[in-house]
Amino acid sequence: MSALTACLILFAGIEVDIAGPFTTEPLFDGWNRLVARVRTDQEGFKGELILTVRSWGREPARFRRPLTLPPHADRSYPWDLQLDGWEEEAVVELIDTDGERVAWKSSHLSFVRLREINVIAIGPAPRSLGKGRRSISLALKTLPLPAFPTDPVPLLQANTIIFRGPHDLDPGQQEALRTWLEAGGQLVLFAGQSVNPLRRGIWREICPIDPTEITAATFQGIDQEVSIPIMEGSIREGDGFLELGGTSLGIRSRYGLGEVVFLRFPVDLKNIDLLVPPETMWRSILTSPSEDEMERFRRRGDPVFKDAARLLQFILPAERKLDMRYAGLGLLLLIGYVVAIGPVDYIRLRRKSRLKRGWASFSVYTLACSAVFLLWGSLFSPASTTLQQVVFADEGIVQTFSMLQGGKSAQFKIDGEGAISALDSMWFGWGESPSEGWTVEPPSRLTLPVAVLSRRLISSCRTTKDGEIGIAARWETPAEGAVLLENRGLLHLEQCFLLKDDRVYSIGSLPRDSKKSVKLGETPSRTLRDWINGFTKDEPGFSPRWIGYRQVSLGPAGWLFALSFYDKWRQQAGYGRIPYVIRQRKLDMSATIDRGATILVGLFRQDLSGVKVDGYVKQETLGIVRIPVETMR
Repeated sequence: MSALTACLILFAGIEVDIAGPFTTEPLFDGWNRLVARVRTDQEGFKGELILTVRSWGREPARFRRPLTLPPHADRSYPWDLQLDGWEEEAVVELIDTDGERVAWKSSHLSFVRLREINVIAIGPAPRSLGKGRRSISLALKTLPLPAFPTDPVPLLQANTIIFRGPHDLDPGQQEALRTWLEAGGQLVLFAGQSVNPLRRGIWREICPIDPTEITAATFQGIDQEVSIPIMEGSIREGDGFLELGGTSLGIRSRYGLGEVVFLRFPVDLKNIDLLVPPETMWRSILTSPSEDEMERFRRRGDPVFKDAARLLQFILPAERKLDMRYAGLGLLLLIGYVVAIGPVDYIRLRRKSRLKRGWASFSVYTLACSAVFLLWGSLFSPASTTLQQVVFADEGIVQTFSMLQGGKSAQFKIDGEGAISALDSMWFGWGESPSEGWTVEPPSRLTLPVAVLSRRLISSCRTTKDGEIGIAARWETPAEGAVLLENRGLLHLEQCFLLKDDRVYSIGSLPRDSKKSVKLGETPSRTLRDWINGFTKDEPGFSPRWIGYRQVSLGPAGWLFALSFYDKWRQQAGYGRIPYVIRQRKLDMSATIDRGATILVGLFRQDLSGVKVDGYVKQETLGIVRIPVETMR
């Protein structure tokens, strides 16, 4: 997802190139992919490949990979990392076994202008989107089909992906698209020139119609009749939109937590603008405030959270805590010290007629008491290293934010699964940011310098394993009055809730290897606004925090819930939507509720992150899983 301009450097017969699969700039506050490409001559290469990302006023991030290449090799090596917009430059280097730099290339990082919606177009963007985007706040990227990734992590920042037709995807690309879609993405698919591609692969699975043929349909335009090709077929699921003469030109259907928008006509028809204005069509697909609305919002001075990490720091209280059991002992030590250097020492010295030597005994008492107080301080305020994590788990994706607090200054070795990246310490640290930076080595080992009492935020993302989640929810009746829940996975859900039509139904726990039938008419419910405002108010240990305009008392579970449906909660509270309140949109499922989906939400405490720290670390995990309730077919 990088916008690095490809430019080759030739040195000693070896070419190194830094580029990315996207042809425009990287995105703010999310996972981006940088790719290094290495070509060797007839001698091959053995050494190390290093990618360094430099930021203004911040520590550098390094990605190291040992490299052994045969002669005439041409290989690409991707890195997934979190970029927040402060990064300035990316440098790729080849270092040989003698420590000498063989080749290098640097590129300036120019971030795309911040917008409400991130859209990826596979191949050239539809011409109608270029015309209709003028009043829509969106950032557009184009991606060649061969560069479409085989894992979903680089896609997580995209709200919408547009396919010009049912292109042939390899199995890895199909799984990445499926996982991204199930996690809440929106896929826009144009009909191709033939029905056959829609009858195979992932397109047969997600297309809301059973295509039969392509026919010419005539509609009355603004000034004349217009004939366009239409994909015919029976609708399996979903609802029609873009109605013309009783015919729906588009069909919207849910898939997991995501949405499929199928347009029944081929892309870039010359006369489609005569039937449906591009702005009308794309505003009906991409729900976004206009640029004028965005400008009015900025003038009002409403608070905008730049990213989810700034909100998550409120629910990651990895702070040094005091053990009040030793507070009384400290008071006794202080009284004893005052008594010892005062009347006790004075009486002792006067009896021996040595009052002039009081300075010596005072020094001895002070040193001894200082050692005792130092020992007491380690008991009263233990300097242990802690790791507190919040986990957002969906059917195919696990995203984790971990707060590491150092009990001492050290280089911590942290192993993850999938992509792992440290976020800058200037947001959270109390001490000075380490100048040596942090390093990631394969497969996913992060070396992170942490100063004493400082806090570092770590972001990681991975795909789920087979049977890891294993939670199913489906309607028992077509009337959608009862939901059957089944937990066949590894998680014990301590609290579960159903979200349907802006209401929250509390349904208790869902242990492993258990089933439960929930009748909504017999289950107590509240609005999302009332539920979040009253959630875990009596949970000890957490102070009220600001969220939006209101100060609400939420425990960590309540914060996870509020983050998952933040935009929707604000709408119900009467504040309206905050544009880009959470740029990592896969953490906020408000759009899924707007699409009419019913969602099972469960809270758990098992460590699903895959993040492990070398050495003894006190670790706490709180997670939230979001599962769509399947419709009856």
